[in-house]
Order: sequence, then structure tokens, then C-alpha cells
Amino acid sequence: MVPHFDWSEDMSVGNDTIDEQHKKLLGQINVIIDRVSGNGVIDEKDVVISLNFFFEYAKQHLAYEEEYMAKGGYPEIEDHKKKHAEFLKKYEEIKQRLDTGNELPDMLLVEIERYLGSWWLGHIGHEDKKYAKYFGH
Repeated sequence: MVPHFDWSEDMSVGNDTIDEQHKKLLGQINVIIDRVSGNGVIDEKDVVISLNFFFEYAKQHLAYEEEYMAKGGYPEIEDHKKKHAEFLKKYEEIKQRLDTGNELPDMLLVEIERYLGSWWLGHIGHEDKKYAKYFGH
């Protein structure tokens, strides 16, 4: 069995909406892990589904999180916003590469899986914990 990311309470940032959004991301990462590690053929549809999630997550979650930090006066918000902009840039880059049709869908899906996995560990596991501590969570 392929290892998955599991939610635990120590991942909470103390905001129910953000925690739920993070749980949805975690679930999607696990879906992609299953797809990448399966024996089936990965096609463009798999990449499109993952990219659509990537985009919707970015639109909803990142905006909500930035608003939450701004309302609370989080002092490192500008640095955090830059990291969010990098997330959006990565989405745009992969989307553009998919649209050109020059790359194999399985390679793009593996890249999405790796990027979101590292985002989970690095950004959510480290950067988001900074504002959680600031807000006393």
C-alpha cells in the first residue's frame, strides 16, 4: 500500500474554515498519490481534474487565508502572500505545459503530486503554523 498523508490535530491552525480547506487539499493529494502509484494509464483527463482542483483550491483557500491574516494584523502577511503567488505561478506553469500537449500526462501528474506534497509539508506544515502561533493557536 502506498503511504498517504493523514490529518492530525497538530496540523490545525485554529480556524475551522482553513482546517477544512486544508483537509480537502490533503484528500486530493491522496487521490493523486493513488492515481500515480496505480497500474492504470494516466491520461489528460486525470491531469485536468487535478489542475482544476489546484486552481479552485488556490482561488478559495489562498484568498480566505490572506483575508484572515489581514484582519488579524499578521505581521508576516506580505511574505506569506509571496509564497501564495508562487503557488499560483506553479499552477499556471503546469496548465500552460498541459495546454501545449508536448508533455506526457503521467509526468505532469507526478509533478503535481510532488509539488502539492511538498506544499503540504513545507507551507502548511511550517508557514501556516507561523500565523497559527501568532493568533495563539
